[in-house]
Amino acid sequence: MVRERVLNPLKRKVLRKRISSSETRFGVAFIVLMIATGVWILAQRSNFDPSDRDISIEVLENDSVEDTLYQRPLKLWQEPGSASGGTASVDLGLFPSAVLDGGWKVDGRVETYDPDNLYEKINGAAEQYLSFGFQKLHYLTLSDGEHFVTVEIYEQGSFPNTLGIFAAQRDERRAVATEGNAFYYSTPVGAVGGMGGYYFKIAADSTAEAALTKAKALLDVLTDLPSGTNSTPRATTILMNDLGVPFERLAYVPTDAFQYDFATDFWFGSTEQASDVRYFIHEAPDSEAASSMFGRLVEEQGYEYSIVEQTENRAVFQHDFLKTFFAVEVSGQFVFGIDGSSGRQAADTGVRKIRGAVSG
Repeated sequence: MVRERVLNPLKRKVLRKRISSSETRFGVAFIVLMIATGVWILAQRSNFDPSDRDISIEVLENDSVEDTLYQRPLKLWQEPGSASGGTASVDLGLFPSAVLDGGWKVDGRVETYDPDNLYEKINGAAEQYLSFGFQKLHYLTLSDGEHFVTVEIYEQGSFPNTLGIFAAQRDERRAVATEGNAFYYSTPVGAVGGMGGYYFKIAADSTAEAALTKAKALLDVLTDLPSGTNSTPRATTILMNDLGVPFERLAYVPTDAFQYDFATDFWFGSTEQASDVRYFIHEAPDSEAASSMFGRLVEEQGYEYSIVEQTENRAVFQHDFLKTFFAVEVSGQFVFGIDGSSGRQAADTGVRKIRGAVSG
């Protein structure tokens, strides 16, 4: 087998016996042309006048198109029918006209968001509002030319939902004040509160006196919003009046109470700040539904707690690790009890108090 060599050891051979005179003349001419081109390039170098290739001003003027889109200064648009020289009316939507007192004006427009697009405004927190029955957000920015104040009003549909989102987001370091049907707490740049089915937030862009004064004035305006005909749930009356739970320690959980998906519409309250001991009350539509809720709670709690006592309408558990007590009872259409008690006697006393209030 003969291997092909990669490198040819044979020398190159000129096979043609003669080269024509035309080829010789072309080669000489081509070499001369290349030499001449090189000499010309070296001679020119940076010898270039841009004006030789610029278009003259006269040509540009002759070929230009006259702009007729702008003839006179623009004037502020006025709503048809408004007085000459007056300011166009602004649709404030849900916001009272008093938000414009003091010479403040709307910056932009009133923005509204519904459950389908709430995430566009508060991406990451929308799910929390939706879990408390969110219906609509009204967002307004006010300006006096130097400062800005934003106002948010969330339509939550009912007082329990409003209180629920308020309790879930509340700053525990700040005292809650009440004014009529409204409840709120102040922040360094505004306030957060609610009334009826409305939950609101007010925030200035700085701590300047003018901005904070406007934020305080807006609080007075918003507390005058119609709170609707939402009646106070009986559970809140029991917790506050019979058990001594302060308003700021009330909480409402519409779904997943105790982290159970079936546990809905529960009220909680604690008498001591930062305490893990909580009273809870659930008002079912009827006694049958209440008995069903009681049975499911007892069944689920049995997986994490040891049963201390159990009857047809009462059960007491102790947590296997924390050693705290969970007591629950059912009476009529109410399911109630105490969670996180450190002692059996305290748990029995708490449940007895709720039982007396419910039966009364």
